[in-house]
Amino acid sequence: MNRTFHYRMTWYALVGTLLTGFAALFLFWQRQGVSVWLGLLATALTVVQVERIIHTSYTLTNEGWLIITRGRFSRDRRIRIGDIWRMRPCNRAFGLVHYLLVEYGDGHHVAIEPDNEDAFVREVKKRQDI
Repeated sequence: MNRTFHYRMTWYALVGTLLTGFAALFLFWQRQGVSVWLGLLATALTVVQVERIIHTSYTLTNEGWLIITRGRFSRDRRIRIGDIWRMRPCNRAFGLVHYLLVEYGDGHHVAIEPDNEDAFVREVKKRQDI
């Protein structure tokens, strides 16, 4: 059975989305030539950010793949579960940013933020043992 883990909503994703949304509103409020175009750009950026937040998921398949989906505007990343050799939690920015670093293959790595990190790690290890 496939198991899907959703993206953990983080404070910096929320703050970044709110800032670009308010910037778009401010730029539209100005109603000057260049600010309208910048407002459209900020609106497009806000849409992409919301899309990534809502539609990011991490799926473990029965065929032995981890599929990382980061919204409709980006391509899926497929990693064979057997190639994963280490998963470790990492912190950045003085502990304000937390993510799970997945190392696989020959020196490749990807940072993910599953909602239930402990269950994700347990499920990957369980599927590696099969």
